[in-house]
Amino acid sequence: MRGSMVDHGPRSEEARGALARAFGLEKEHRLAEAVEAYRDAVRREPEDLEIRMRLALVLRAAGRDGEANAAFEEAHRLCLTGG
Repeated sequence: MRGSMVDHGPRSEEARGALARAFGLEKEHRLAEAVEAYRDAVRREPEDLEIRMRLALVLRAAGRDGEANAAFEEAHRLCLTGG
């Protein structure tokens, strides 16, 4: 997976730290660990669309399609509700 984190507004320091860990693990192709770090970031910032999308993408890359689909659906819900 390629790309970089984009600052889309205020995030707690804890969420920024979890997101940075997740992104680093993703870059190292340590996908199972990246999934857990993204899940930690989601717990800290549940309404953050970027974090939810990155989680879904990493789940898909890890071959966890059912979980990825659920994560994409949750991200879609956020888009519809403006969360």
